[in-house]
Amino acid sequence: MRRNVANDSRQDLETLDATESGGGPAAPTIHLTLQGKEGVGKSLVASILAQYFRHRSAVIHCVDTDPVNQTFSQYSELGAEHLELMHDGKIDSRGFDVLMERLLIEDGTFIVDNGASLSFRSGATSSKTTSSNCSAPAAGDCAFTR
Repeated sequence: MRRNVANDSRQDLETLDATESGGGPAAPTIHLTLQGKEGVGKSLVASILAQYFRHRSAVIHCVDTDPVNQTFSQYSELGAEHLELMHDGKIDSRGFDVLMERLLIEDGTFIVDNGASLSFRSGATSSKTTSSNCSAPAAGDCAFTR
């Protein structure tokens, strides 16, 4: 089964519209920018997503996990924070657990920017998708509702 990213984006917009019109809180979402190549605009896409959701009055949490170029966390206005997920070229399971716990427990919209050197290469996933149910465009943005 493939996910239709366009429908997911439309669903996010409808959820935010319902929130603004008094229809209740927006469903928490997670947006990951993933791509194995450097310099393709992952941080730019993440910053645009963060600005969009913030403009729509969503509670946003911006996380930069790039171990080499922490571009996203330099956008101080977005409150993006850097999270160390790699030590000595290996994924630090403690840091990864912190990220997963936040994604599962905290409310709001998460925008996570991953660098080219940290593309979740666990064997089960590729650098372009985060699960077999996600069909992502070139920049690698997939939206998931918890």
